[in-house]
Amino acid sequence: MYGLKQSPHEWNQKINAYFLFQKFERNFANHNVYFKITQEFFYVIITLYDDNLIMAFNDLTLLKETKGNLSKKFEMVDLSEI
Repeated sequence: MYGLKQSPHEWNQKINAYFLFQKFERNFANHNVYFKITQEFFYVIITLYDDNLIMAFNDLTLLKETKGNLSKKFEMVDLSEI
């Protein structure tokens, strides 16, 4: 039973470390929201809920790059647009 309670905490630590390594910033008001703004004013906003991510972008190249980097590190399924 103890191991089941620890797994969400371990997942959160792992994904948080990954996002910080990738130069994302964590929202102060909601620690489940990460964002990155490039010098060209393109942005990425990622919302983390349990083991699901919702991503918002304003540049298709940045979308592909971020999804590619995530899929190299984590097993993931792209459920397409919302």
